[in-house]
Amino acid sequence: WEDASIIHQRAGDRFASKVLRLHSQPIGVLAWHGQYLVTGAADGFVRFFDDKLRLVAWFEDMNAGGVTSVSFSSKKPQQCSF
Repeated sequence: WEDASIIHQRAGDRFASKVLRLHSQPIGVLAWHGQYLVTGAADGFVRFFDDKLRLVAWFEDMNAGGVTSVSFSSKKPQQCSF
């Protein structure tokens, strides 16, 4: 936290300084993938945010239902040799 004074506050004194709507439906999964925060929600959308919560990539209209988990491969794609 950038503001160290929050450490000296009682739990009841804390409040949200900013509220962001990341999805229109409940979020089912939050995960870090490298430098990106990945969210998936009941609306079926998967979104990638940077460390300042700016949207950098999104996947919508997949018609796959709500998102409850995400996974990523650590392998780099290999080039096909035809």
